[in-house]
Amino acid sequence: MSKLPGNSFIKRVLHVRRVSRVTAGGKSRSVSALVVVGNGNGAAGYGQGRGLEAAQAIQKATERAYKSMIVIPRYDNRTIFSNMEHNYKGVRLMMYAAPPGYGVVANDKIHEVCRCAGIADMSAKVYGSRNPMNVIKATFDAFTKQTVPQQIAKARGCKVMEVGIFRP
Repeated sequence: MSKLPGNSFIKRVLHVRRVSRVTAGGKSRSVSALVVVGNGNGAAGYGQGRGLEAAQAIQKATERAYKSMIVIPRYDNRTIFSNMEHNYKGVRLMMYAAPPGYGVVANDKIHEVCRCAGIADMSAKVYGSRNPMNVIKATFDAFTKQTVPQQIAKARGCKVMEVGIFRP
């Protein structure tokens, strides 16, 4: 885990892949990188970059991750609001809220996203494709589409205090 100087952001390089493209002039090689950044307090973003060298690809991916940062709603600043099932392309993701002290029990890519976002207690299971890029996209998509008490209260036409939240 590396923290950027002067900032309180956590940067994790999750996947570096060397790819080559065959052309008439021979093979042209490049590197693809996947990076997740977060502040450890509810904000995170991911980015993918390509370059001729690994350092160049990681730099591009980091810049894109900063630009794509989102706020992830958390219950008690430690877990997700409710259990959820989310589908993204070939990935089927099951995420479960957990009690305090449970930790993050999940796929290694999801674990790193949770660490960057400041989620301390959660369980997740990935079915179907385990392609790292699609797993990360599915995780961020699920985090943004989780139902929060404000949405439930608005749909029911009542106050947030009247919405009961089941906690494990």
